[in-house]
Amino acid sequence: MKKFWRRFFRTIFVLIILGLILAFASTFVFQRQIGNRLIGEVNERIASELSADDIGLNIWANFPRAQAYMNGLTLTDTDGNTLMQAQKATLDLKLTSLFSSNYIIYTLNIDNGEIFVKINQEGTANYNILHTPADSTNNAPPSQLTNVSIDKAILSNMQLHYDNQQQRHKGEFFVENMEIEGEFSARRFEMKNTGQIKANYYDSDQLRFLENKTIDYSTFIDVDLNAHSYELDQAKVLINEHPFRLQGDIEKWEKGYYLDLFISSEDSQLEGPVQLLPSTYEKLLGDFKSRGQTSFSAIVKGLWGENQNPELKAELQLVNGTLQHPKLENTMDSTHFNVLFNNGDLKSFETTAFEVRDFRGRLGQDEITAHLTINNFDNPNIDLSFDGQLPLQIFEPLLEEGNLQNLEGELAIRNFKLNGRYENMISPGYIGLVKTEGQLECQNVQATVKGDTTRVIAGVFNINDNKFDISQLQLRGFGSDLNIQGTAFNVLPMLMADSINSEDVELEFNAQVKSSNLDVNKMLVTLDLLQDSTGRNLSQRQLIEKRERISQFLKGSFSAEIDSFTYHNFSGKNFSGNINFANNELQIKGLTEALDGEIAIDGQLLMEYRPRLEAQLTFAEVNSTQLFEQSRQFNQDFLTSRNLSGTMKGHLLVEASWDQNGRFLNDKMKATGSLQFSNGAIKNLEPQKAYARFIKKPQLDSIAFSEMKAYLEIRRRKVYIPMALITSDSFRLSMSGEHRFNDNFRYHVKLNANTALARSIEGLQKNIEPTAANQSGYYNFYHTLYGHRNDVDIRQAPEQVRSEFERSQIRRSEIHKKLLQVFDQISLIEEPNAWNDEEVIK
Repeated sequence: MKKFWRRFFRTIFVLIILGLILAFASTFVFQRQIGNRLIGEVNERIASELSADDIGLNIWANFPRAQAYMNGLTLTDTDGNTLMQAQKATLDLKLTSLFSSNYIIYTLNIDNGEIFVKINQEGTANYNILHTPADSTNNAPPSQLTNVSIDKAILSNMQLHYDNQQQRHKGEFFVENMEIEGEFSARRFEMKNTGQIKANYYDSDQLRFLENKTIDYSTFIDVDLNAHSYELDQAKVLINEHPFRLQGDIEKWEKGYYLDLFISSEDSQLEGPVQLLPSTYEKLLGDFKSRGQTSFSAIVKGLWGENQNPELKAELQLVNGTLQHPKLENTMDSTHFNVLFNNGDLKSFETTAFEVRDFRGRLGQDEITAHLTINNFDNPNIDLSFDGQLPLQIFEPLLEEGNLQNLEGELAIRNFKLNGRYENMISPGYIGLVKTEGQLECQNVQATVKGDTTRVIAGVFNINDNKFDISQLQLRGFGSDLNIQGTAFNVLPMLMADSINSEDVELEFNAQVKSSNLDVNKMLVTLDLLQDSTGRNLSQRQLIEKRERISQFLKGSFSAEIDSFTYHNFSGKNFSGNINFANNELQIKGLTEALDGEIAIDGQLLMEYRPRLEAQLTFAEVNSTQLFEQSRQFNQDFLTSRNLSGTMKGHLLVEASWDQNGRFLNDKMKATGSLQFSNGAIKNLEPQKAYARFIKKPQLDSIAFSEMKAYLEIRRRKVYIPMALITSDSFRLSMSGEHRFNDNFRYHVKLNANTALARSIEGLQKNIEPTAANQSGYYNFYHTLYGHRNDVDIRQAPEQVRSEFERSQIRRSEIHKKLLQVFDQISLIEEPNAWNDEEVIK
C-alpha cells in the first residue's frame, strides 16, 4: 500500500513538472504569437494601429505573474500620424491570461517616448481612436477593450506635445512619472492619478503660462462612463512646490465639457498664485514674497467648447500683511490689497475685468497707494492711479539681460493718473483722448552699463496729458555730463510701440542740452547701440539696424552747448549748435573750436538700411597735422600727418555711404573742396622725392611753403586735383592731376623757379629747357609724373602740361560752382598771370 501511494504521488509530481515544462515551453515557443494576439485584440477595437518592433515574454521575473514587453511601440491616430511612440512598454499579466482571450493586466508601464495630442479646428481630438458600435446613439460610450483589463498604467520619461487649434492653446510637457489606477473595465469606478510633470510652457492665445514649472499632483476621481462625468475629490497640486487644492465636477456634453471647479491656495501666500500668472507678469512679481492674512480662490463654471468659455472668477486678498523683495532694503509693511478677476456676463475678453483694489502699504517712511482697473481685454480701457516712492531695483526683471546692471536709486511718483483705451495710448493720432497727469522725480539714480557707471543726479518730469516737461535732468557718467531741459510729446505711444513701429509713432521734442564734457563714443553705449541683450558686441549690420529702430521714433531738436567733447581721436571745445531728428535723419549744424582753429559743421546722417552721410565743413585756421592725426589719416597711408603741416582754411563737401553690413563703400565716396594752407611744409612723399632726384635738387624733398591752394574732388575711387598752387621763397609750383585709390597716379607739374634755382637746374640737367616767365627773373619747367607710389616715371612735357591745365579749367569751374551753391563765399583759385610764359602772355 505504501508503495502504491509512493508511486501515485511520484507520478502526479512528474505530471505536474511535465505540465509546467510544457506550459513554459509553449510560452517561449509561442510568445510572438501571444504578443501578436494581444496587439491584434487592441487593433480590432481601435480606428488606428498599434505596432511593436519586438515582443518578448518572461514568466520567471514575477512568477506566478507573467511579464510581457514590447520594444519600439508605436500608436497612430485616425489620420495615420503618430499619437504615441515609446522605446519600451512592459505589461505585468495574470499568467493564465496567456492561454485565454481575456487579458488581465495588473500594471502597464510605458517608458521613454512621446505623446502627440492634437485637437483640430472642428474640435476633433486625435486620441478618440476607439470604435463606436454601429447601433450606438450619440450619447452612447465608445466600445471598450472588453477583453483587456488594466488595473494600473504608468508613464515614465514621456514628452507630451499638446496642440488645441480650436481653443488656440498649445503646450510642451515632460512627464517624469504618472500613475493611473482604477477598475477601468467597470462603467463606474474610482480612479487615482498621481504624477510629476515638468511644464516647459502652456500658451493660451498670445499669453504664455507655466513656463519652466514643476507640477506634482495627486487626485482621486469618481468616474461614471455612462454619464460621462468626472468628480474630483481631494485633488492636490503643487506648482514649484506651492500647493493648490482643486475640487469639483467635469461632464462631457455634446458641444464640449461642462466644468464646475473650485481652486484655492493652501499656503495663503502671494508667491503661490503668482505661479499661475502669464510669464510676463510673473517675471515682474515673481520675486515678491508676502506674509499675513492672504487668501486665494477661483471658480470655473460653465460649458467649455467651440466658441464657448466657462465663467471664470478669481480673487487674491492680503490684509495687514508684509511684502518682501530681494531688491528692497526695507519690507513693505501694513500692506493691503484685493485683486479681482472675472470674464463677465459674455464670458469673453470683451467683458473681462481685472482690478487691483485699494492697494496700500508703507515702505520705510513713504506710504504707497495705488488702484488699477482694466476692462474689456479685446479693447482694454485702463484706469490707473499711483502715489508713492519706489526703489528702481524692483524694475530690473523688466530689463533685457546684459544691458543694464546694478540699477539703484528711487523714483518718486506723485499723484500719477492714467485713464484711457490702450489702442489710443499707442496711437499718436488719438493720444489726445487719453487723460494723464502727475509728476516723476528721479533721486540718486545710477546704473552700470558695460562696466561703466552712469548717474542721474536729479530729474523732474511733469506730465499733463500728452505733454511731458523735463526739467533739472542732470546725467553723469561715461566721461560725460549732461544737463537737459525741454518738452516732449508722444512719450506714452513711444514706450508702448512695437519693434516695427506699426503705428508710425514719433517722439516730438524740443530740448536744450548743456555739457561741460561729452564723450560721444561712450554715450552711444547708454543708447544700447554697441551691445545686444546678451551683452555681446554687435556686428556692424546689427548696429545699423538697432540705430534705425531707435531713430525712427525721433522727431525734434536739441539746442546744444558743449564746453568740450571727444569722439574716438577727435576732440573739440565750445560747440554751439542744433541737433535735429526727423524721418530717420540726424542733422547737426553748429560751430566748434577744434584743431587749434574753428570748424563749422552742417551735416545730415540718414540712419537707414544703407546709411548715408552728407556734410558741409568750413575750416578756419585749423592745424592740418592734427586734422590728419585725429581723423585717423582718413584711412589711407599715402598722405599722412607725417607728410603735411601748416594752417588750413577752406570748404569741403562730403558724401559717404555704407552697405547693409556696415562696410564703407569707397566707390560711393564723394568729396568736393577748396582748401588753402599757409606756413607749412610738404615732405617725404614718394613722387616728391622722385621729382627732387630728377631735377637734382634734394632740398625739394621738403618744400616749405608760405601758401598752398588747391581744388579737390573725390569720386569713383579717384582723387582729382584740377589746380594746386604752392608758393615758396625760391619758386612757385602749379599742379593738376589725379590719384587713384590703388596708388596709381598722373600729375602735371609746372615749376616756376627763380633765376638762381633755374640756372642750378639747367646746369645739372641740360635736356631741360625752361621757358621765361612773365615775372622777371623766373623760369617755368613742365613735367609729367605718372606711375605708382614706388615706381615713378618723370618726363619733360611742356605742351602736354599746358594742354592739361586748360582742360582742367572745366573741372575747376564745376567745383567752384558746386561749392558756391552751398557756401556763401568761395575764393577763386587761379594761377597768377605773372607765372605764365611770356610768349603766352604776348
